[in-house]
Amino acid sequence: MERLKWWSDKRKEVEATIRSEGIEIDESVAAGLGSLSYSNSAHRGPAVNIRNDLVRDLSECVAKTQEHEAKCREYDAWMQVLASQGQISLDLNQDDWLFFFGK
Repeated sequence: MERLKWWSDKRKEVEATIRSEGIEIDESVAAGLGSLSYSNSAHRGPAVNIRNDLVRDLSECVAKTQEHEAKCREYDAWMQVLASQGQISLDLNQDDWLFFFGK
């Protein structure tokens, strides 16, 4: 659950960075000419881009958040199953141990 919180916080941080400094606007030089431009000139409209490094960071945060949300749901499901079994003892293998007690 700590990892989910860390990735969620990191995602919010990256989103805030994108909003504050990651957006780049690229406008055509000819767009500023207004009525002075030729009627047959084809100038491009403005393009809005997000810095690639921030897009990669956001994608990683989204993927990790989804991964850890799924693991939390799986952990919760296992806790419900085990709680419903009373005092029964179950054998754990290495993967089970790491899932419940690994750091």
